[in-house]
Order: sequence, then structure tokens, then C-alpha cells
Amino acid sequence: MNIQAVKSLVKCQKNRPILQCLHYEKNRIIVTNAYSLIIETQSLKVESSFNIDTNTMTLNPSSYPNIDMILPKQDSLTDVNSIDKVIHDNEVYYQINQGSEFLFAKDLLEQTFKCLDYKDILSLPLDNFKITHKGSQLVYQVNNQYIMILADRKD
Repeated sequence: MNIQAVKSLVKCQKNRPILQCLHYEKNRIIVTNAYSLIIETQSLKVESSFNIDTNTMTLNPSSYPNIDMILPKQDSLTDVNSIDKVIHDNEVYYQINQGSEFLFAKDLLEQTFKCLDYKDILSLPLDNFKITHKGSQLVYQVNNQYIMILADRKD
């Protein structure tokens, strides 16, 4: 994970310091800011879970949120046919599947993908993207990387 990009993603979480942490457990690293979630599986196994504060690079003993209960089930996901930039109320958003009523904040989407060193979302293969049937969660999954982002607003 790109630590500088992660720090930018979670910097607004002053009221919830645990969300400024990288969470290590079993064979995965997790980071969330409550609007986007990144999971990277790793070959390095850890004995017990721990949190590293991205600002101080020290251990944070607080309890990290259980993210497993918010992950969409595979049968609730459908294919993504298109990803386009659109302007709504003078703001730029990403629209997943043309005509969808849900929009995804451009800055949040791009910052989340930068955490895994992806620079251009529009150049990524659509096969790795899924969206929930309701359209409110975008999922990107390839190899050992998983990203989930909540829609910012309805069009």
C-alpha cells in the first residue's frame, strides 16, 4: 500500500482516530475511512491483530471496526458496463453504468485507488469492477486487492 496516499485518504478522521490506522490481521491489511474500504491480502502472517497509526507510525490499542459484516455478498453484485466522469451541480463525479442514479465522488474514488498505486481508474479493465444491485457500492477486486466505495449521492 502507498502510505502517503493512505494518509491522505484517512486524514479527515480526527474524531475517529482508529480510522487513521492501518489494521493488520491474519493475512490481510485493512484501511477504511467509513466511505471507502481497502483490503490487501499478504503472504506475511501475523499472530495477532494490531493497528498502526498512519500519522505517528505507532501502535494504536483501540478496537478496529469489524469490516466483514459490511462486505457485499457476491450474489448481490452485478457487472459494470461503463465508468464515466459526469458533472453534477458543478462537481465532477464518476457514474458507474450509464444512466445509474448513483454518483461516486471523484476525489474519494481517485484517492482510494491511489492507495494501491492505481493512477487512472478509467484505464482499469471493467471485468474487475462490480456494483451492488442497488448501485450504492462499487467493488474492485483483482488478485490480492479489494476495494469497496460507497456512492456519494443519488443523481
